Amino acid sequence: MMNKTLFKLIPALRQANCFHWLAIMLIIPAFFVTGCSDDAASPGGSGAETADSSAISLTYHHFTASDDVIILNADTTRIAVSKALADKMGITRFSGRPMAVWQKVNSLPYIRRVTSEMLDNGRYVLTVDKSASLADVLPEDAEINFDTKIHVNHQAAKAWTRAGGTNAVEDMSARYMEGDTIHPAVILYTDNGGAGEDVQVTEDMALARSQFTWASGTDGYAYATAEDLDKSDIDWAIVNKDVTLKANIKLDSKADASIGLKVPVKAKVNAKLQLKTGFSFKKGITLKKFDAGVYGGLAFKPEMNLNVGKSLTLPKDKFTKRLISFPGYTAVFMAGIVPVSITFSPGVIFKVDGTLTGSLSTGLSYRFENKLKAGVLYEGSWKAYGEYRQIENKFSMDVIKGNVNLRTGIGFYVSCDAMIYGFAGPEIAVGPRLGLDADASITVPAKGDPTFAFNASLKCGVQSLIGAKLKIWKWTLADWNTTFAISPQWTIWQYKT
Repeated sequence: MMNKTLFKLIPALRQANCFHWLAIMLIIPAFFVTGCSDDAASPGGSGAETADSSAISLTYHHFTASDDVIILNADTTRIAVSKALADKMGITRFSGRPMAVWQKVNSLPYIRRVTSEMLDNGRYVLTVDKSASLADVLPEDAEINFDTKIHVNHQAAKAWTRAGGTNAVEDMSARYMEGDTIHPAVILYTDNGGAGEDVQVTEDMALARSQFTWASGTDGYAYATAEDLDKSDIDWAIVNKDVTLKANIKLDSKADASIGLKVPVKAKVNAKLQLKTGFSFKKGITLKKFDAGVYGGLAFKPEMNLNVGKSLTLPKDKFTKRLISFPGYTAVFMAGIVPVSITFSPGVIFKVDGTLTGSLSTGLSYRFENKLKAGVLYEGSWKAYGEYRQIENKFSMDVIKGNVNLRTGIGFYVSCDAMIYGFAGPEIAVGPRLGLDADASITVPAKGDPTFAFNASLKCGVQSLIGAKLKIWKWTLADWNTTFAISPQWTIWQYKT
C-alpha cells in the first residue's frame, strides 16, 4: 500500500535538505489513513472504491450538516449516517468496515465496526459493535509521536486525502504537527477532580479556563481548540497546578499513629507517547514499540508531624493514599484524518514504605524542586527510564522524642495516568522520596538522670512509580509496574548524640 511505502521511506527522506523535508512532511498526512487508495486524490475527485475492510473516518470537520452522524442507541450499537455525507466522501458501503467517529468538537471520538447497514429515508442506518480498535485504523507500518504541548502551524498548507471513500476531503493534521510529532487539536475538560478523604485544599491556583467553551446542560464537555490556547496567555500543560494540601492521616486504624501534613505542591507536566506498528500475517497490525513518558517540573515543600502514641510495626508498602485528583483532560490528536483520544487523570500520591517499630513524636519539613522526565518503554520487554535536574533540596527535623527504630521512606508523587481511547494505558508517578533511618531510646536508671540516645540520617532521591495496563486495541501486553530511582540518593541530614 502507499501508506506502508511512505513510512518505510521516511528515514531516507529525512536526509533530504530542510526545505524538501518540510514539504514532504506537509503532504504525508494525505496518505496517513489505511483507507487511502494508491490513486492520486484531489478535492472532490474520484477513483476506484476502497476495499470493504478498509477504515472509514467520520469527523465533524467534513460534515455537511450538524446531524450527519446520529447515535440511535445509548450504547452506540446503532448509528445513522446521512447519505449526503456518504456521497460527499464517496462511500457506498459501510458493512464490515472499522470506523473512527468524532461527531462534535466537544465530544469524545470512538471506534466501531459496522456489522450491517440499511438505507432508510436518506440515511444509512448502521449496526455496529466494539470489535474494532485503533489497530484497525492505523497504517500497517507507522511510527506516531504524540505530545500534549500545544503547537499550531499557522502556515501549514492545505492537504487532501480520502477517509474511506473515493472522494478526497481536507486533511488538517499538518496544522498540528511539529516535525514528526503530533500535538492536540482539541482539549476536552473531562473530569473535575477532587481532594481525597480527610484532605483539605487551600490556596488552589487553578489554571484559568477562560479559553474553554462550556457546554450547556449535559451536551458534551467543555473544550478549547489548540488555536484558542495558542493565542491566549495560557501556557498549557496537562498538569498545571499550584496548590496547598492539608491532611491528618492515620497510618493504622487500630493504633494511635498518624502523620499531619501541610504540602504546598507546584507542578507543570506534559506527556509524550509514541506508537510504532508493524504487520504480521497471523496477527494483522502489531505493536512493535510503545513509549510513554512525562516531562516538566515539580516543587514540593511539605511540613510533617509524625506521632505514634504506642508501639507500632509498620510493614513494608503499608500505606499509599491519593491526596488529590487534579482536573482531568482528554487530548484529541489528528493522526492523519483519524482522531485519537488520550485521557489524562493527574493527581498527587502520598506513600509510606519501610518499617517503624516503637513510639515517637517529631516534626520535619523540606523543600524540593526538580526538572525531570520519566517513562516506560516496551520493545518486546518492559523498561523504565528517567532523568532529573535538581534545583533545590533543603531539610530540617526536630529531635525525635520516644523509643523508636525507624527505617522508612516517605514519598510525594505527582501522578499522570493515561487512558488511550478509553482503555488502559500508562500509569506514571514521579516525585521526591525521603528515606529516614533513626534509632532513639530513653534509658531510665534506678539512680541518676535518664539518658537519651538518638542517631539518625536522612536521604533524599527522586523516584518514579511506573506501570502499564495494556489490553487495548487488540494489543495485549502483560500488566507491568516498578518503582525505580531516577536520581542517586543524597544524604541531606545527619544527627548523633
